[in-house]
Amino acid sequence: MDRPSIVQEKGALAPEENNDFSAKLAQLRDDYVCRVRDELTQLVALEKQGRGELEKDGRLPQVAASEMRSIAHRLAGSAGTFGFAALGGRARVLENQLDRALTPGAKVSPAWVAVRKSLSTLQYDLQRDIANAAPASQTLNPLQERMPHQDSNQLARVAVVEDDPHVGEDLLLTLEHFGFAVSLFTSPEMAQKAILAMPPDAIVLDQHFALTPMQGTEWVRQLQQSLCSMPPVLFISSSRDFPTLYEIAEAGGRGFFSKPVDVPQLVSRLEKLLPWRQAEPYRVLIVDDDRPLSERFKLLLERQGMVAETLDQPTRLLDELHRFRPDLVLMDLYLPGYSGVTLARLVRLQQEWCSLPIVYLSAETDLDRQLEAMDIGADDFIAKPIADNHFVASVGVRVRRARELNDLLRQDRMTGLLNHALIKEELGHELTRATREKTALAVVMLDIDRFKGINDRYGHATGDLVICALANLLRQRLRRTDRIGRYGGEEFMAVLPGCGLAQVQSVIDQVREHFQAIPFVSDEGEFFVTLSAGVAAIEADGRGHSGDQLLAAADGALYQAKNTGRNRVVLAATLPG
Repeated sequence: MDRPSIVQEKGALAPEENNDFSAKLAQLRDDYVCRVRDELTQLVALEKQGRGELEKDGRLPQVAASEMRSIAHRLAGSAGTFGFAALGGRARVLENQLDRALTPGAKVSPAWVAVRKSLSTLQYDLQRDIANAAPASQTLNPLQERMPHQDSNQLARVAVVEDDPHVGEDLLLTLEHFGFAVSLFTSPEMAQKAILAMPPDAIVLDQHFALTPMQGTEWVRQLQQSLCSMPPVLFISSSRDFPTLYEIAEAGGRGFFSKPVDVPQLVSRLEKLLPWRQAEPYRVLIVDDDRPLSERFKLLLERQGMVAETLDQPTRLLDELHRFRPDLVLMDLYLPGYSGVTLARLVRLQQEWCSLPIVYLSAETDLDRQLEAMDIGADDFIAKPIADNHFVASVGVRVRRARELNDLLRQDRMTGLLNHALIKEELGHELTRATREKTALAVVMLDIDRFKGINDRYGHATGDLVICALANLLRQRLRRTDRIGRYGGEEFMAVLPGCGLAQVQSVIDQVREHFQAIPFVSDEGEFFVTLSAGVAAIEADGRGHSGDQLLAAADGALYQAKNTGRNRVVLAATLPG
């Protein structure tokens, strides 16, 4: 998706996308109304059948009552989500009445009279809700709409506001090497006009302009009055006295860098401020037998840029977990023939899924039952019905927290990349996927050239900075679907799904060229660093090789690159048998 145009609020969707979304919501609601009419007819038939059995032998019609309760429970949990509050409330009353009727020792005849009375008003409630329902397009608050960062192929846009052309050009070229789309403005007036037309993802700003008396902080305050959402601003300056730093902090600055600017350090800060650049979209699996409701939830999550899939056959749950690999599972507590509690326990039997967040999505309102269900296997509970905005926000918060916790366990502390064990594990997962889907897969081993000499000459702190710079460059230049890890020391590993040898050679050679052009700053002045890489791959029609074989081939190619002059990318000729 292109960036928002000048007339759009940042993050809003194009009118045609809004229309398509509204049309899909309306179609889902129409489908739901058709299903509800059928279910109301079924309820009437079951009540008539149960009344006949009750009049015949005076005993509670267990089968009819249980089936009616199941339908009422489903309606109570879904009607409000589709905008039918009265219907949902009446269905909840009917569900509770059937629960009481099914309780051992209950007075059957009075209970059944109450059930029949509630049932008689459900049709009226549906018609009233249909007449009063808001248009489908009004179900989402505009403030909750998708943010623009969800386009995984879009470069992060950085505006550099610097009236010293030499400093500005150096910043522009180096940031471009790291994979940012950079716009350079040599006057604050020109920058303000362009930024108001199309806000960037971040701003790098000189605090003290040479050609105008205005200071950077004053310019920021003017811009803040005109923008609905202010991008993060990183300040640069030749002065770092306390009054300057205090003024920058007061203006909302998110970072400060002294001139000459250590650009790799600046890039590290940008990475932290724009974490979506290296993040894949959230992946959510919805396990629910209520298809219209689960499809609606799927549509809402996809609206936010998440990837969502639905499953209404619990027997396929483990297969779907391995295929889809979700960040979060939303599961109904009651599924026909199956218990959500038991399914959660089944998932927990697998070591691989012990830490997978499972959230019950159910119309169950009994707090004791909710707590009991969570105690056995799930992590949280979302009660149906739920407003669209609350649903999206609830899922987003839970996935984000799960990702943050997972990252703490999986990441290399210095670079934020996957650690040694996890990048090898990811290779296994991607190789399994490539084999199943008959797609190509490439493995790359990269190593910083003459790194020991960098540590010896410039110190370990500078060496660490070089390592982090390459990590940041790989995150910016590779795709979100690629897996990147720190294999050890100054060595890195990348797994690129869907890439054959020729394609990955071009990609990694571009990384090599950009890395060698990055200036690093030390007490002795600027210096430059190179890297070597080895690549191995299986093509779409090539199978039968293990992850260890791919890794060994890539490592052998890296060894060849080192021994033939360094600063090059070498392809593995063949994979070991």
